[in-house]
Amino acid sequence: MLTGKMSRPKILLIRSVGFPQDWVDEMEPTFPQVEFLVADDNLESIQGVISAANVLVGCPRHIFSSELLFMAPELVWVHSTGAGVEEFIL
Repeated sequence: MLTGKMSRPKILLIRSVGFPQDWVDEMEPTFPQVEFLVADDNLESIQGVISAANVLVGCPRHIFSSELLFMAPELVWVHSTGAGVEEFIL
């Protein structure tokens, strides 16, 4: 959790057809105060970095689960890049 003296927030971006590498490349110089973590849109790639993330952006619905959230003790925000978020309610 981000408390006390705030360190650079860690935002996990899920790279996919809908969130291509070009967008990821634009984020880093645009927001230098943030540390970006990047994973591909598969469970193994996301599991490899989610434990450090404060924010999760673009997780595929079929991967998002309460088990995944338990792997992310520092997570404070989940952002869907698409409409229809009913599957994200746990």
